[in-house]
Parts: sequence; structure tokens; C-alpha cells
Amino acid sequence: MIKKNHVYELLYLDLEELNYFKYKDEKHYKFKTILKYTEDEVSFKSLKDMHIRGNSKKEIINLHKELIIFLLHEDKLFSWIEGKDEKLNLVN
Repeated sequence: MIKKNHVYELLYLDLEELNYFKYKDEKHYKFKTILKYTEDEVSFKSLKDMHIRGNSKKEIINLHKELIIFLLHEDKLFSWIEGKDEKLNLVN
């Protein structure tokens, strides 16, 4: 998670794309943005904690569980589910 110019951005690195044998002496990995939101969306409250549950596509038995992210901004808890949410949702 990085914060720049009032925008939070959660980055993802796919370890499956890394190939140390092919690219021995150079950096070839790229971070991908999976979630981006502004301070305004979280009432300008600072990020205190987060929990991320990865999806189940790489498990032996794929239970079709999506990537789920929980973000605690001071006293407010927000969630985001891959493929279902385009923006953060306030958890009641």
C-alpha cells in the first residue's frame, strides 16, 4: 500500500510471473494496481491496519473464493471484493 497525493494505491506482485532463470541479472517484475481510492472516500481518516485474504485459484481444490481486502481507517472498517466491487464499501 502506498499513499501519494491524497490517493491510496494497493499494489500486487504476481510471483508466478517471476522467472529467475530467464532474467538472471535484471529486474523484470511489475507491480499491478488492484485497488485505488482517495482520502475523501475514507473521510480523510488515516490507514491503521489491513487484512487481505487471497483468492483460491492456486489451491489444489479451487473453492472459487475471491480476493477480499479489509482496511481499517481509524474507526471505520472498509471492504473490497475482487470482481464484485469497483469501490470501497463501509462495513457496518
